[in-house]
Amino acid sequence: MEQLGKIIKKARRQAGMSQEKLAQEASVSRVSVQGIESGKTGNPHASTLFAIARALGFEHWEDLSASVKDPPVSLRDNPLVNDAIRRQIEFLSEEFNVSKQQVVNCAVSFLANQPNHVRDAVLREISEIEDVID
Repeated sequence: MEQLGKIIKKARRQAGMSQEKLAQEASVSRVSVQGIESGKTGNPHASTLFAIARALGFEHWEDLSASVKDPPVSLRDNPLVNDAIRRQIEFLSEEFNVSKQQVVNCAVSFLANQPNHVRDAVLREISEIEDVID
C-alpha cells in the first residue's frame, strides 16, 4: 500500500491541496487520507479510493495513477486485496449456500444502481480478477 500512498500524495501536492482539503472534498476524514498516504492504512475501501480520485479531479483511479507516471495500481496486483476478495466471496457463498459465481453476479447487479464512474471502475477490476474465484 506504500505505492498507493505515494501516488495519492503526489497527485494531492500537484493539485495544490492539503490533506485536510482533500479529505473535505472526498468526504473522508483527514486521518484516512493521512493513513493512506503514509501506508499505515493497509487496505483502504475502494469507495474511499474512488472518492479521493474524484476529489483530485480524476474520473477513474487509473487516470489518477497514470497522471503521476507511476504504474497503475490494480486489484490483480495486490495480494492483500485478492485474498480479501477471495475470502469474502467464499464466506458469502457458504453463508448463503450459493455458488461463488452467484455471489459475483449479485455484486454486479448491485453495481447497476451505482453512479457510472463507480460501476465502471469496479466492473473493470472484477473482470481482472475473475480467475480468482475459480
